[in-house]
Amino acid sequence: MKGVGVEFIINGQKLDLCGVKIQYQMINPLFDEDGLPRVFTTTFSIDATPHNLQILDYANRLDSTSTEDTFICQNHLGGMPFQEGYINVCQRTDKGFKLYFENLAGRLADKAKDKSLQNLDMGKEGVTIVNDTIFEATIIPGAISPSNLGIMINGKRYETGTFTVAGIGIYTALAALINADYPTAASVNNVVPFSISIDQSAIGNHDVIFDCFPQIRKVFEDIPNYVSIHEICESQFIDREGVLRLRIDIDSYSNFIDYNYTNDSTIEDAIDHFINVIHNQEFGQWSIASKINYSVGDKECLALKLDFTRYNTEFLGYNPLVYNITTINLNESTWSITSSSQLYSEKVRDAWDAYMINYSNTSVLGETISYPTIRNTKFYDNQNPLWQLYCNFNNQDNYPMNMKQCAKQFRYNLTPMVNHVDVLDAIADLGGLDIIGAFINRPEIQQLIVYSINSIDDIRAADECGKYVLNCYLREFEIAKQLPDFDVLDFWKAFAKWFCIAWYPTSSTLEAIQKKEILATRIIDWTTKVKPDYTFKNIYDQGTTFDLTHDPDDDKNIDGVLEQLVIGDGEQEVIPELSTLYEIEETAINTNPDRAWRIPEAIQVGNSTAYNNNQNDFLPRLLFFLGFATDINGADYPYADYISAVHSLDWNGADGMYETYWKEWRDFINKGKDLTMSAALNILDILNLQNFRQPRRLIRHSKGQVVGIIKRVSFSSTESRISESKVQFHTQ
Repeated sequence: MKGVGVEFIINGQKLDLCGVKIQYQMINPLFDEDGLPRVFTTTFSIDATPHNLQILDYANRLDSTSTEDTFICQNHLGGMPFQEGYINVCQRTDKGFKLYFENLAGRLADKAKDKSLQNLDMGKEGVTIVNDTIFEATIIPGAISPSNLGIMINGKRYETGTFTVAGIGIYTALAALINADYPTAASVNNVVPFSISIDQSAIGNHDVIFDCFPQIRKVFEDIPNYVSIHEICESQFIDREGVLRLRIDIDSYSNFIDYNYTNDSTIEDAIDHFINVIHNQEFGQWSIASKINYSVGDKECLALKLDFTRYNTEFLGYNPLVYNITTINLNESTWSITSSSQLYSEKVRDAWDAYMINYSNTSVLGETISYPTIRNTKFYDNQNPLWQLYCNFNNQDNYPMNMKQCAKQFRYNLTPMVNHVDVLDAIADLGGLDIIGAFINRPEIQQLIVYSINSIDDIRAADECGKYVLNCYLREFEIAKQLPDFDVLDFWKAFAKWFCIAWYPTSSTLEAIQKKEILATRIIDWTTKVKPDYTFKNIYDQGTTFDLTHDPDDDKNIDGVLEQLVIGDGEQEVIPELSTLYEIEETAINTNPDRAWRIPEAIQVGNSTAYNNNQNDFLPRLLFFLGFATDINGADYPYADYISAVHSLDWNGADGMYETYWKEWRDFINKGKDLTMSAALNILDILNLQNFRQPRRLIRHSKGQVVGIIKRVSFSSTESRISESKVQFHTQ
């Protein structure tokens, strides 16, 4: 009868099957080696009818430019939707095509095979300098200092006038003027040293220029690429004889340039002297000094320009550079004009802080990236003598930064670890599927992370900065590159094996379900469906060995922990290509402060682009990331463990993987019979089987009654009819 057979629909058009018989295989994910619900056909041939040629893009012609071998397809049985998937062209001839169909789950397995986890599309993690953070200016005046503080916003100058003493009044008065035009934009820090902050988000995209003292002008231009302009005034030449000093501090490095002036000195003489010395001293590596002319009203002015663009773009995240210009009198007078300001933009610094806060804000479980503290004495393989032994070391809720050295040396590193469920999502996306379900949403499953030995060490301008090497962290990295270089399909299979789960489909989703849960589903009576003939094979329990695949490059081992579990004779093996890390409880005496804590430990050479360009392979291992724990001193640290609040990743123990996930399923699968029977299944029977959610069947036979779980169904169909089916069961 028409309409009761098979149809393949591509772009809304049905292929001409020309009476061909299509052989189907439906595999219960409980028994699939990848834990996937596969539905596929064997290869079948169709004619090159005009209609088929049009649908398949004339792909059999010698002059065809089509390179498409795969077509998205809806498979119908009996006029009803059966499976979504793909028609694959495996051969073209002058007379037709050889094709086969696979559902989305089968397509996922094909696309995941021979693909590395590091090639998954997971995006990037990092920081972008944004325009909604805060500028800040701080002035530390001398003992007696005529002061005038001004801020230019959108071309309008807000100024306070001249104060005899640079007290808090300068800042509050200026804030009031600004807030009259931009409510809540300005705020004052009333703790010495006083400062005023401007919230960029409150003033929009307008430029902000800080004018600090008449003789020093800070111009914040294109953050972080900005310059400092020093306007040297006649008032600095006190008594017409003395010393004009320019001081530049870069981190802990400090230097002074003195210009000895006399009655004949000019401003241009002073600027030329500073430029000449700057270009011949070490801090010239970070700045470009030049002389600029500019106008203030009708007055022509001359100033010293220091361009610190390189400092702020290449060395972001290090201690600030501080500058000042001071007049030193040769007589006994104490009167001086002094300014000291941090020569970095708070806009840039805030962005860096946000970057670091993103690292430390790991108490939010289920984030894509986390940074648990892990001890690894061997990480740098003796190439890094300052190494403090801990990846992602956290000190009082802060990830400490490395200090600049004369060589590349990392006291601390950041080694991001990727959330395991996010990895599964990226894998499922290869087949156009989404992962859903109660199992995946369990807190302990959401807590799983994939251990990594790939640090994000970065060297900023190591060959250019002269005396110092700046040991810091990448501002951006590819998330998937933190994973091991490991086959995607093997990783998927290993997780399904370890946690004894199977994946169940809808048209666009996969749901992970524990295999033992299927043992309690409703039993459906198929007595009238099956034929009397049967074959079976008895199953005998030969015992099972459960073990983990430990990374051979990790020297850490603790006897009696994470060891194999042997049931009976242990003939069968359940050994997923996954493992975890050992945990230690220690008092770390080389940290500040000393820490008594429980943390994971590896003794394994890691990867750092600063040292070996990530050449060391590592096997996938999982940990539970549990947020922040508290050490003996009451200080928090980011904590991972192989034990969660629910169960352990160890096979052994009452809360181990065997008792939690495997026991009931092992007991079922290692006894009973593998039974094969013929069955007269109609369209609805087959449609109801397609996701195998309720695979338990009761069969009352003249030679005995059994309850079994369907393992596999085979049948064939033409455009007009469906054949008798062969059904394989595993009986209890």
